[in-house]
Amino acid sequence: MAQERFGAGAVAAAAAALVALVTLVVLATDVAAGGRQAAGAAADGFGRWVAGWDRFDEPHDAEGKHGVGWVAGDGTLEVQAHIAGAVPRKAYQFGIHLFACPRLAYFGNHILRPCREVTREGYFARVRTSELGVVLTDSGGNGSFQVTVIGLQRGTYLLAFHVRDGAGCHVGAGAVAGAGADPCAIVFRYPGRFGVTVPVAVD
Repeated sequence: MAQERFGAGAVAAAAAALVALVTLVVLATDVAAGGRQAAGAAADGFGRWVAGWDRFDEPHDAEGKHGVGWVAGDGTLEVQAHIAGAVPRKAYQFGIHLFACPRLAYFGNHILRPCREVTREGYFARVRTSELGVVLTDSGGNGSFQVTVIGLQRGTYLLAFHVRDGAGCHVGAGAVAGAGADPCAIVFRYPGRFGVTVPVAVD
């Protein structure tokens, strides 16, 4: 991910973007996140993957089961990632972006990467990421994976789901066979443009 560098003329614009970050709704915790909300908070939902935000040319079947579903519970978040019509027999790593760098040691039982300043699609944000699993596609380019995150603090998390161009990014194992030139590049995301978030309510 590219590091944002401000010139003198960009300071005002960056400040305005930071003011626009939405604060996480706190429910008896100090969890915080930010971004532009796509909808009201919900404990469950399903969204279709959108191409990007680093690469926009990864093959996929827009009419197939191509998206991400989630169900939040008592300190848990069950996530199902589905990929349709993509590259056959390829490993795609999926996870989340949390915006405004919440002060959390972990995303439940998953590691959270350190805070980074990133600009994508004309939007500047401070983000942390957590990798949740890998979707392995079959000979038709279809695949699914389910994971349950446990030990989450109670609150509403403003996040974006992502799919990377291969597997091995930020997990210490290195890129695996079939990965693109940059296995950390985002090829699918939900809900949409960089900085737009979906609020997920965890009891």
